Amino acid sequence: MGEAEFGLVQKQLDLSASVVSKHVTVLTDAGYVEHRKAVRDTRQRVWLRLTRRGRDACRGHALAALRRFRSGRGRSPPRRGR
Repeated sequence: MGEAEFGLVQKQLDLSASVVSKHVTVLTDAGYVEHRKAVRDTRQRVWLRLTRRGRDACRGHALAALRRFRSGRGRSPPRRGR
């Protein structure tokens, strides 16, 4: 996996910069994300990247979600009142 610019992550998640920044700090402290700062177009940008630990955790969560889905536990409950 490559890097993603902070602003792109913020836009894709539709969250404020402060909320994304707080989550990035928590994920960085946990060893899941690393970041670097670079100047681009005369503006400082922050680039994010998953660490090996972060990739392993992400993969584990994705596999667990697939297992739940395949077992039927990931389905939405039936709607009431219809």
